[in-house]
Amino acid sequence: MDLLPEIIKPLKLKKSQELITLVGAGGKTATMFMLAKELQALGKRVLVTTTTAIYQPKIKDYDQLLMGDLQDFLRKSKKTGPSEDFGEIVVWGKATDKNGKLQGISPEDIDKVWETKAFSWILVEGDGAKRKSIKAPKETEPVIPSKTTILIGVIGMQVLGKPVQEQNVHRVEYFTKITESQIGDPMDEAMLRRLILHKQGLFKGKPGNAKAILLLNQCEEETVRNRAIDLGERLSISYLVTSIQKRKVYGAKIINEVEKINEVEK
Repeated sequence: MDLLPEIIKPLKLKKSQELITLVGAGGKTATMFMLAKELQALGKRVLVTTTTAIYQPKIKDYDQLLMGDLQDFLRKSKKTGPSEDFGEIVVWGKATDKNGKLQGISPEDIDKVWETKAFSWILVEGDGAKRKSIKAPKETEPVIPSKTTILIGVIGMQVLGKPVQEQNVHRVEYFTKITESQIGDPMDEAMLRRLILHKQGLFKGKPGNAKAILLLNQCEEETVRNRAIDLGERLSISYLVTSIQKRKVYGAKIINEVEKINEVEK
């Protein structure tokens, strides 16, 4: 099952223009490029970028890789003619650092590109997690363009049962405060629920009209999948249970209305 059809329900894909921002931890970059490939195959012109930093993608994952500020990007970004049969993926970063990471673009500049309508879809990684499976945002995180129409919050479910500690959790000091947990506690669904629903948690900073989708990833094992589906069904928000590694969607619930995630728990 492709990921894209589940995310865009009940959107009209052929007419839609969306700005998707991904936050959280446990598969954001892989999810972003999987979506880009699915959109490209549908003839869409897709911009992939970040407001933080991502490792430079492999050549096979894009058609154009552009560096520079907004004016440079608008000048260099030339439509190469995506058709109904095959689209285009353009990756944009400000520069490449010594670690091979693409440095992020300001959310304001991404909003300006959105307004040009040069791209059918814009995909943005708006959060860093140092390759951990779960995180809580600090005061300045995440960094979300205001024009975001879909906010995807990612959690890597392989963290269940592991102790709450820096080895497993990015920003563990924020995580323990939000989830009311202690260092060394085994990770459970109650903690995940608090992280998801807390106003300072996973969906912190969601633009008011953006649709929220919870993506519970790393569900390769059946027991983990079942726990993820049970967690999703107990929440009144849209969710997907996935293994991005295996390109599988195991469960989904998409709610039509815009969810008021951050008003559930103070």
